[in-house]
Amino acid sequence: MAIEYEDLELQAENGIMDINTYAKLLAIYLLQNDLINAKFLWKRIPQDTRKESEEICAIWEIGKSMWQRNYPQMYANFNYGWSDSIKPIIVALKETCRNRAFQLVSRAYDSISWKDLAAIVGLSIEDAIQAVKEKNWAVDVNSQVVMPAKIVDDTQIRSVTNEQLKKLTDYVTYLEN
Repeated sequence: MAIEYEDLELQAENGIMDINTYAKLLAIYLLQNDLINAKFLWKRIPQDTRKESEEICAIWEIGKSMWQRNYPQMYANFNYGWSDSIKPIIVALKETCRNRAFQLVSRAYDSISWKDLAAIVGLSIEDAIQAVKEKNWAVDVNSQVVMPAKIVDDTQIRSVTNEQLKKLTDYVTYLEN
């Protein structure tokens, strides 16, 4: 998805794209959890363009919060009046961030308080408890604690395997030449 917009940037006159294209590419990088490319894109966006568009700045505020792992601030930054062209990407980004947060909690915690869970996943306490019940996580009402079930994220396993396969292929190709 980002490749199309990267090509547009390469083909743009003087390497400068329009505001909307910058906004979409920045949001797509965040959606793909590619914080490094998002940061470099932010640095490439001309100062005048940044000053012109509050929306690009709002997207970057989400990126900064992601970089700093400041989850409550990240979810607060989603509350902006997004334009129709960028809104679908932002909605997908918010949902993806929430899913990543649930996966993080399932891997990192044996138990977590309702308040902490709600802050990490960006939901009210009631909505967070409802979400974990749908995931079949144990909820202790007396101590107000959630015991996450481990979520197996097979995409990470496959991506590591594909990455390793690519390295091996590159290595063998190098040896043959």
